[in-house]
Amino acid sequence: MNSIWTLLAAPAPAVPAVPATGAPWWGVALGTAAGALITGGFLIWSKYREQKAALDLAKVQAHLDVSKWHRTERRTSYANCLISYEKFRDMVAAFTRVIPWQPVPQALTAEQEVELTRLLVKLEKRFEDSYEKCQVVRLEGPPALAHTAKSMALAADSFRAAAKDQAQAAKDLLSTQDERGRERQRAWDHAVTEMDAFLEEFIGLVQQTVAVD
Repeated sequence: MNSIWTLLAAPAPAVPAVPATGAPWWGVALGTAAGALITGGFLIWSKYREQKAALDLAKVQAHLDVSKWHRTERRTSYANCLISYEKFRDMVAAFTRVIPWQPVPQALTAEQEVELTRLLVKLEKRFEDSYEKCQVVRLEGPPALAHTAKSMALAADSFRAAAKDQAQAAKDLLSTQDERGRERQRAWDHAVTEMDAFLEEFIGLVQQTVAVD
């Protein structure tokens, strides 16, 4: 009898609580999954943005590196052209020391013959080197420098022709006082003047270009 009353007095078993929203269990699961998906998508997007930013930065750095390399190459081409052209222009003084400029032609000595032949060979080599360096500058630019480099090459070619003409005249004992002799002298002087003028113009343009770079 006591056992029956004990059972009757015991509290009823607890009933699982139902969510306040009344949503079924699968709705809750879907909500949880959607939240996880959104969170995962945000993380993926954030990672993508980080990677894109790093890639953009790498592209900018690569562009700066290429620009720096190109500026260095241009400056090197300018310097090479300047040095080569000045070496070619030094041939003016070298020929002047060997070729007799007296009004009355005098036969060259054996030493003068040898030296003049050596100078003609050097003239060709230095012209070829200078011409090549000028062409590089013509390709590199900018336009004003390219134009001046072309003028320098043409002036150097004119001097080469004038020097060879004067050397041959000295070997052949041709007069320096007749019209042909004065014409040779004018061609020589004009070529030398142009080389000096264009070289100074080139130096000024290089200084302006390098300052901008």
